[in-house]
This record gives sequence, structure tokens and C-alpha cells, in this order.
Amino acid sequence: MSYFCRRIIFAEGERWIQRYILEHPDEFKGRTLTFESRLDAGETVRRVDVVVSFGEDMIYYEFKSVKNLPPSNFAKQFLKDLEIADNLDQIKWYFDGSKISRLDKEVFLRELEKIEINRKIIVKWVTLKEQQTKEGFINFINKNFDLIFQIK
Repeated sequence: MSYFCRRIIFAEGERWIQRYILEHPDEFKGRTLTFESRLDAGETVRRVDVVVSFGEDMIYYEFKSVKNLPPSNFAKQFLKDLEIADNLDQIKWYFDGSKISRLDKEVFLRELEKIEINRKIIVKWVTLKEQQTKEGFINFINKNFDLIFQIK
């Protein structure tokens, strides 16, 4: 794909982010928004579409205007989000409802099953010691999927 084609696709996504923010002012009112933030995620860096801060609290938004799910690099991006967040209310993945009509949870979970998941992430999010396995972690995401991933 040429640079020009990629730029058009990114510009379309950027316009969708702008529209969403303008159409949902109560979600962002009185808060500081930072676009394309680079955050430390363990030993790597995570670029987040929008970071919303209010006081010391932060919410990390990933906006996806895509037709194919899950988006490329989903699992790696999502695991980095789990490294930087302290609770699930801080992680929001919004998908453009003009491009997709539903999120197939099983497809997302299968992508997580395919990759290695750092033990520190599993222990951070799965509270019961006997469930602190990859399977227990996938089950945790399954139970909390709708809190994180939404069509807007």
C-alpha cells in the first residue's frame, strides 16, 4: 500500500476520533486530552490514541475505524494497555460503528491465546492464585470484554 493510501486511511480514522469527541462532550468535559501519547509499557513503549486525564487519574482510549477484526497487532497493543493501566475502567477500545456492526469476542480471545502472555500481567489482573494461568487470564478478559471493547 502506498504512503498516500495509508495517509487517507489514517485521516479517515482521525476524523472519526474528532467526530466522536465532539459528539460526546460529557465524556471529556473538564478533562485534559492528549493525542498520540507515548507511554512506557514495561520494557516497550505504547502509543495511545487519546489519553484523558483528570487530576491524577487517566483513561486510555484506542479508537479503531476498521472493517477487519481484530485489528492488526491487537493482542500486543492490548497487553501493553494492561501493563500501563491500574484498573479496567482506564482502558477503552472504541470501534467505528459505521464500519462494523458487532464484535466477535471469540475472535479477539483466540488472538490472545496465540501469543505469549507475560506472567506479571496475568498475576496483575487475575486475583485468585489458582486461576493465575493463561487460561484464567483469557477467562478474565472474556468476563470483562464488554467493559473494554465497544462499538460507537
